Amino acid sequence: MIRHAEACLPWIGEVQVADNPGRCEPGTGEMNWPMIARALHNMGYTGPVGMEAFAKNDPEDALHAFRSAFTL
Repeated sequence: MIRHAEACLPWIGEVQVADNPGRCEPGTGEMNWPMIARALHNMGYTGPVGMEAFAKNDPEDALHAFRSAFTL
C-alpha cells in the first residue's frame, strides 16, 4: 500500500482506513496502520484521513484504535 500511495500521492484526496480482513478498526486485521501513518507523513501527505470501518466491538474502542494508529 505504501508503494502505491507514493506513486499516487499527487492524486490522493483522502485516505480511508479499514483493516483487512473484515473492514474493522486498525488492529483487527493484518494492515500495519501505524507504519502506514508514518509513511504517509514522511512522504508529505497532509490530507484528511477518515475511518471507513465497522467497530468490531465497542465503538469507543474502535475510535481509540484509530486515533492510536494515526497519532504520530
